[in-house]
Amino acid sequence: MDSMPRKRLREKVIYRSGVYGELLIVSAFIASVFNHFVAPDYDPQGTHEFLKYIHPTAIGDRLKHNHFLRVAEVNQQIVGVLEMRDYHHLSLLFVARSHQRQGIAKKLFSQAIAICQQHDQDLAAITVNSAPGAVPAYQAMHFQIIGEEQVKNGIRFIPMQYELKPKSE
Repeated sequence: MDSMPRKRLREKVIYRSGVYGELLIVSAFIASVFNHFVAPDYDPQGTHEFLKYIHPTAIGDRLKHNHFLRVAEVNQQIVGVLEMRDYHHLSLLFVARSHQRQGIAKKLFSQAIAICQQHDQDLAAITVNSAPGAVPAYQAMHFQIIGEEQVKNGIRFIPMQYELKPKSE
């Protein structure tokens, strides 16, 4: 018998665009992570508003109007989701608890930056309205706080911004 502890093999993460046919799964994934990490800090109105926002139909409608999704998956299971609005605002970023602190959010975000810059080569910054508990994760990705905590429709957030480096000519 092998008594040596086994190293956990790093799972291969596939990054790709989200597609309409999986919006029910995407929505359920986001809800699961939200309910564990974010909902405990929200009042019922905020939770209700957020769950409306991530309803599959709502996501699908947004994808028709200057929004895009990036998905990370391991063994054909979604482990991360990012949604961008208008190629300059990060509207959703969720990573499964089991896959946090492995660079998945950072990789999804770096891919989103590339897509945004294809649409606007002069893009100077990307904004996010961070849940209070997610601020340290965004700061680790070099976002800066740009305003005080706010509450809109029960949703608590802190405005943050990521400054893009100017492209050298």
